[in-house]
Amino acid sequence: MATCRKTPSTTRPARSRASSKGASTSSRPRLKLEDETGKEYRYWIVGSDESDPAKGRISILSPLARTLIGKNVGDSVTAQLPNGKKTFEILEANFPWKE
Repeated sequence: MATCRKTPSTTRPARSRASSKGASTSSRPRLKLEDETGKEYRYWIVGSDESDPAKGRISILSPLARTLIGKNVGDSVTAQLPNGKKTFEILEANFPWKE
């Protein structure tokens, strides 16, 4: 019977501007939103295992991210958040993929 062994690596890959998961924050969708009171928010849309809303990282599965899918700069969106419904205007959107 064959056994697989993990061998130690002698080199480490270089990671420029990378998170612990290895994805650069510049390769993640970024958004700048404004609520009804004029307060601005900046968010990155990330995988569910990387989400940290307090640090501006929202999961792709979150109600806000799902509401933003397919919207454009200048659109207003209303999302059901844990504290109730909230409306935002999309001020900026940077998606790293091309249509």
